[in-house]
Amino acid sequence: MQCVLLEVESKGCPSCIATIIPHLLQLKGVRGARVQGRFVVVLLDDEVDVDYIIKNTVINDYYRIKAYTRLGSKEECAGRRIYKLL
Repeated sequence: MQCVLLEVESKGCPSCIATIIPHLLQLKGVRGARVQGRFVVVLLDDEVDVDYIIKNTVINDYYRIKAYTRLGSKEECAGRRIYKLL
């Protein structure tokens, strides 16, 4: 699994970033997501390309992905204390 950090902006409500979680979890290959301020840490299957999320029409209807960073594997993210999947 891979871990990706998305910088997200909501198109409607600036403080409504957390509402992206249900949308992300409906996408194939997304195994988890967590909001941290204006960032969303997403846990993906290895075969999923980040562009699949960024170009998704449902995501783009409500949110703007300003930037993203690949953080490595789930273990690397946990080691950095960036993401802990419950």
